[in-house]
Amino acid sequence: MQERHIKLLEGLVLNHPEYPKTDFSRVEWQDARLVTPCHAVRIRWNESAIRKHCQLSGNQLFVCEAEDTIKGKPLDVREKDALANQVVERTQLKKKRQQLPVKAELAIGMKVMVTTNIETELDITNGVRGIIVDVILHPDEEYAKECEEVVTAKLPQYLLVKLDQTWTMPLESLRESVIPMEPMTQALQIQIAGREGKTI
Repeated sequence: MQERHIKLLEGLVLNHPEYPKTDFSRVEWQDARLVTPCHAVRIRWNESAIRKHCQLSGNQLFVCEAEDTIKGKPLDVREKDALANQVVERTQLKKKRQQLPVKAELAIGMKVMVTTNIETELDITNGVRGIIVDVILHPDEEYAKECEEVVTAKLPQYLLVKLDQTWTMPLESLRESVIPMEPMTQALQIQIAGREGKTI
């Protein structure tokens, strides 16, 4: 490796002290993709990107929190505590099973990526990218149209997503490559301390 190679690599480091400060408003940063092995960095990057998108586009940001239930009923305090502890334990043990996020931030025009194989024959698979063209909220959802950020009381009914590539035929009343995507559900077991120290 020669000196010029080192200088080239140093020039790619964000905010390197020997180079001009990184200007994230430049055109080349508008579609930049972050590659990182760190989950927390990815989350912060996405949060920053969607807020910048909403600021530039004027679209509302919808913050949709997960709905945790047992037999259709909301969790009580003990159940919430047990679930939170279990999530922490799984994270520390680095279990490979994918866990759903506790919240999702959505906006029209937001870029998204499919992270699981939904319909392989139609090419709706892990890694396919697209753009949210509409957020269909729950019929009972009430919110102020002028608010920049809305925390929803219920999960959206579905999203309309225009995929970059898919083999699916256009659905009635929808544009080509636009498909509805419903919220994902996940079943799991939690252990709660019962009487005489037994777990249930």
